Amino acid sequence: MNKAERIYQELLQERANIWYISDHYGSKIMLKVSSSILKAIIKGCKLELLFGVDNNIFHIGINIYDDPVNFATITSTNRIIDEHLSIAKIMQLDNVQIQLYNELCACQCFGTITLSSKQKNDILCLLGNPRKLFTGTLSERIYQSADNFQFSLGLDMPGSRKSQSKIETVIVETKIEAFQMVQNSFIDNSGNVSTEISDLDEGALFEKEIFIALRSLFGLDLYHSPQIAHNKSKYRELIDILTLSEFGIFLIEAKALGVTSANEERNMERKVKGLQKQIEKAIYQLGGAYKKIVENEAIYNSKGEEIFFKRNLPSCGIIIVSELLPFGSWDEIIKKLLITMSEKNILIHIMDLNEIMLFIGHSQGNINLFDTYLMERMEDFIKIQA
Repeated sequence: MNKAERIYQELLQERANIWYISDHYGSKIMLKVSSSILKAIIKGCKLELLFGVDNNIFHIGINIYDDPVNFATITSTNRIIDEHLSIAKIMQLDNVQIQLYNELCACQCFGTITLSSKQKNDILCLLGNPRKLFTGTLSERIYQSADNFQFSLGLDMPGSRKSQSKIETVIVETKIEAFQMVQNSFIDNSGNVSTEISDLDEGALFEKEIFIALRSLFGLDLYHSPQIAHNKSKYRELIDILTLSEFGIFLIEAKALGVTSANEERNMERKVKGLQKQIEKAIYQLGGAYKKIVENEAIYNSKGEEIFFKRNLPSCGIIIVSELLPFGSWDEIIKKLLITMSEKNILIHIMDLNEIMLFIGHSQGNINLFDTYLMERMEDFIKIQA
């Protein structure tokens, strides 16, 4: 596997990561984060590049202050000589391009990072001779060193090893300039769907991203914004996305955490409350949509053609949010979720785009596997609640 293939595989498999790359095409930094964090970067939130060395083990990372208190941190350990050499090369440049990717693993935008001479010199001094740094596979020693790096950055990581040591680190504040947005077109037999991360209609953009992700699995049995009759001559949306298979009916509601137009002073508490409010609404919408299916209400696609399918198949509701925040109390949401599942006789999942992408990837085009993973996830959820 060559360098380009390795990085592409990592891009597909990692939820988030940062790469320093230098090859015959040039030098660049690649960053993969969720769309909500990416939008905060575009808005100009504070960024810090992180570096650390533990004996000869070299670590990298980035702090993204999408929230001033509960900011996002990504860390990684360099294990290939090319990764060390790429950092050494990039730190000799006046500036370097950075490409930003989201959950769809497509470049959403790019810009330029410029570091001062002192910042670059500090990083090069920490790096030392790249050829003397660790290369190899993951081991307990590497995991321990990664914990040491996070500990040295002041991060409180649950599940980390009890014994941790301070290591030498360098933290440099930076910013991305000269942003250029990329319009991505996703084309298959069902048509073309275009997206641009700067789209001000974040809800519509998020629905498109989910539709694109699911299209590889469900193909033509996937319907965006299916309609039902309303007041005889009018129609209204049944659900954001309807997918069908021989195993069941999937009803999907998409809820985007607004970032682009959000107030700069919105704290984490307000973010969580806003997210929970959207999830409550989605639970109600899924219950209503399932009721229409049970009542054999006629459902139409975007062309006005009726969609025919077996109504007696098991139904599964999925609420997909742009970011599932691990803060605040979720007891009331869980209570409403369990009550709705019991009263409506429908299973409902709540997950973010990263998780649904993970399920789609592991399913490898097999809808039966996708359904199995969802059932196992629900079994685990019920066990925890019990």
